[in-house]
Amino acid sequence: MSFLDNQPNFGLAKQRADEFVKSVPKAIFTQEAALPEKLRNLNASKSVKLRKVYQLADEFSRLMAPYIACANGCSHCCHDGVEISSLEAASISNFSGRTARPIQKSILRTDKPYRGSPCPFLVEDSCSVYEVRPLVCRNHASYDATNRACLPAHIDEDRPMLRFGGLLNAWVEVSSGKGDPVLADIRDFFN
Repeated sequence: MSFLDNQPNFGLAKQRADEFVKSVPKAIFTQEAALPEKLRNLNASKSVKLRKVYQLADEFSRLMAPYIACANGCSHCCHDGVEISSLEAASISNFSGRTARPIQKSILRTDKPYRGSPCPFLVEDSCSVYEVRPLVCRNHASYDATNRACLPAHIDEDRPMLRFGGLLNAWVEVSSGKGDPVLADIRDFFN
């Protein structure tokens, strides 16, 4: 696990993130590092493998809870870009009953066109597909001590983010077919 590259020093939020990293049992980091190979050798469907990625991401979320400001009803991150794989779109489609738009080639956006626009599955400041929410949503957290980042005046501020390398690599491999995974914003898959 590491911080995303080229991020400024975020003071207290970075300190809280560092404290979280120090609190994670070494066995969890070992499990995360081994996850891509474990899933490669697992004779199971892609959806089963994706659930295994989610289970470990949820364990990290459980461990980070004391270090983050995120709470039920906080939906700042749901008004930003939410890049998902076509496999995740299929999982969300199966869960929600909404049809995902078929996307054959990744749509990678660097201009943040969805910043400030709610996720199509945000209902009354809660995720209506929480059980099958994408990995990016499971990993996103505000290490601030308060909900300051969730206030509309701060929507354009970036936050310190952690990179979970084993989870990300496993997610990419599970989401890939014989080539690169098809990635797009959740809003590209769902209106």
